[in-house]
Amino acid sequence: MPSNTVRPRRRASRAAAAARPTARRSSGGVPDASRRRGATAAFDPYSESLIDSVVAEWGSVVPRQDADAREIAAIVMRIAMLLGRDTERVLARYGLLDTEFRLLGGLRRAGPPFCLSPSELSPRYVPVTSGGMTGLITRLARRGLVRRKGHPVDGRGVLVELTEAGRRLIEEVMAAVARREALMVLELRGAERRVAARLLRRLLRAANAGLGMAPLG
Repeated sequence: MPSNTVRPRRRASRAAAAARPTARRSSGGVPDASRRRGATAAFDPYSESLIDSVVAEWGSVVPRQDADAREIAAIVMRIAMLLGRDTERVLARYGLLDTEFRLLGGLRRAGPPFCLSPSELSPRYVPVTSGGMTGLITRLARRGLVRRKGHPVDGRGVLVELTEAGRRLIEEVMAAVARREALMVLELRGAERRVAARLLRRLLRAANAGLGMAPLG
């Protein structure tokens, strides 16, 4: 067959190939379209649909479970996880760990003269061991946020005092955390917020009564 009859077919093939849409591939060799689909279907640990699935899956294992209790527990745990993760992000901006935030916040919340003993700080404000408390105070003292003082009554005791720099920092951090917490109830009206607070208080009392007193079994 003459060569001039083949060339047009090749040109047509190249033209058809150029007209076909091509899937751009990511650096990992996965088409962008597939990547977008995967991102849309990404696992969301805080979705309501996941809570429904969790309750149903537990029901298949524990047929006589209290489904309401399981749903409430799943919701409460996810709210706590969301708050914890969000607070960590805020604290990271200020170079603070959770325990450091708690100690500085405890001193500020105690009011003037912003000075407490380690035993007064723990366990109410900072749930750490005595050794952990010592290291925590040392780290904050090195940053000039707290200072150690002699106890006026107990000659062997010490007090932890919030410095002016520490007070300015913790007030800024607490305000930032409070602004983030306000976002949690942004979609609730005033009356709904009060109802939610009352129900959560009742749930806390019920949890204290049930989990704090019931034997394991």
